[in-house]
Amino acid sequence: MDFFDSFEDLFPEGALDNVLAESEGDEARGEGEENRRIWSVSELLFHINTIFDMEFGTVWLEGEVGQVSLPPSGHCYFSLKDEKGCIKSVCFRSNQVTSARHIKEGAKILCLARLNVYQARGTLQAVVEHVEPWGEGLLRIEFERLKRRLADQGLFDDSCKKEIPSWPKKIFVITSPAGAAIRDFLKTARAKFPPARIILVPSLVQGDDAPNRLIDAIDIAEESAGPEDVIVLTRGGGSIEDLWAFNSERLARRIFDCKVPVVSAIGHEVDFTICDFVADKRAATPTAAAELVCPSRVELRDRLQRQVTMLAAATNHALLRASHRLNLLRSGVRHPYGRVIEQRLRLDDMQRRLISSVTELSSRKTRLFSNLFARLKAVSPESAVGMKKGRVHQLYYRIKGLMLSKIHAERTRLLTVLSCLEREDPKGCLKKGFAVVLDQQTGRIVTQADQVTIGHFVTVILANGQLECQVRSKKEG
Repeated sequence: MDFFDSFEDLFPEGALDNVLAESEGDEARGEGEENRRIWSVSELLFHINTIFDMEFGTVWLEGEVGQVSLPPSGHCYFSLKDEKGCIKSVCFRSNQVTSARHIKEGAKILCLARLNVYQARGTLQAVVEHVEPWGEGLLRIEFERLKRRLADQGLFDDSCKKEIPSWPKKIFVITSPAGAAIRDFLKTARAKFPPARIILVPSLVQGDDAPNRLIDAIDIAEESAGPEDVIVLTRGGGSIEDLWAFNSERLARRIFDCKVPVVSAIGHEVDFTICDFVADKRAATPTAAAELVCPSRVELRDRLQRQVTMLAAATNHALLRASHRLNLLRSGVRHPYGRVIEQRLRLDDMQRRLISSVTELSSRKTRLFSNLFARLKAVSPESAVGMKKGRVHQLYYRIKGLMLSKIHAERTRLLTVLSCLEREDPKGCLKKGFAVVLDQQTGRIVTQADQVTIGHFVTVILANGQLECQVRSKKEG
C-alpha cells in the first residue's frame, strides 16, 4: 500500500473542516486554551490504530523469534527481532493451528501480521495471523507471484486446455523410475486396465537440474506420441522445497505449448504446483492419475455386453422381418416347372439363331479377307524394302568411315595435349631436384628469404614426400 500524500488523505472528505477552521481561527486569535483540540489517551491510541490499519493493513515480517511466552490463555507471546530492532508480537490461540510449531525461540520465521498499539500499556505489537519458516515462506510468496503472473497471461485459461482421450493408445509417464509414484501408477493402471500401453520416460523430479530434465522428457514424449496419446507428469509428495522443480516458469510454458494432453499428478491431494494449474488436467495423486487416464476394464466389459445384447436384438428383429417378407414372396410365386419349359424352348430358338448368324458372319469375313489379301499382295512393299535396305548399307559404311576418321583425329589431338601437360607438370621440376617451400602458419609458398624469420617452421615438398624444417639461418639477395 502506498503512503498517503498528505494528512488529509487519512480521513474522509469534510471530516477535518471544523478542525481546520478552528486551527485557522487559533492562528488569528492566538492559542487560547478554550479552542485547543484535546485528545484523550484512548482516543489518540484508537486513531493511531486506525491509521495503522489504513496505511499498512496486513504486512509480511521476517525476523528471529525471541522470549516466547505461553500463558494459560493459550495465546503465544513472543518478540520478533533482527540485528537493529525488536517488536513485541502475539499469535492468538485461534491462529495457532498451523503456526504454533514454527514459533520457537531462535527460529527465523516469516509471518503475516497487523500492527496494533495495545491501549492498556501503550505498546506497539504485531498481531500475527500466519507463520511460516523463513525459507518456505519465501518460496510460497514466489509461488503466488508466479501464479498471478502466469494467470494474467492466460496460461491457466480453461479455453486453452486440451481434452484427455477416453481411450489413449499410449500413456507416457514422466517421473523418477526409482520413486513410489511410478509403482502406485502402474499398480492402479494394471488393475483397472491390464492392456494399457504405459511408456516410462525417466527424469529427475527434484533438484536444480530437474526442470531441464523434465522439459527434455516432455520433448521426447511429444515427439513419440500420436493423436490419441496422453502424457502424465507425476511424483510423490514432499515439502514445498522438494516440489519446487514443478514451479518452474520454463516448465510451465513447455507444458502449455505441448501438443499432447498433459495430466499433472504432483504430490498429495493438498499439494499444488504451477504445473497443476497449467496442465490440461490435474490429478490429486499418482493413483488418481492412473484412474483418470486408464479406461475401466469393468466398464468396457459392461459396455461390450450391452453392445452384444443390442446386436442380438437387432439380428433377431432383422431375421423376423426377412422371414415375414419371404412368406409374402412365397404366396405370390407360381410353380417354376412351366417357366422352366418356356425358358428351355426360348433357349433352343436363340441357339439356332445364333448358329445361323455366326455361320453367315464367318462366310462374309472369309470373303472380305480374301479380297484384302489379293489387294495387299498387289501393292507388296518387298521391292521398296530391298531398295531401302541397300541405301541403309551405304549410309552405314559411310558413317562408320567418318566416325573412325574423327576418332583418329581426336586421338592425335589428345596425345598432343597430354604431351604439353607433361611438359608443364610442376612435378617434373620436383623430379629434377627442385622443391616447394610452404609457410606452416599461413600455408603460402615461400619464394623470398624475407618471408620467414629465424626459427620459423616451413614444409618442404619434394618429388616423393615432404620435410618439416626449421629456419636456422637465412641469406637474402
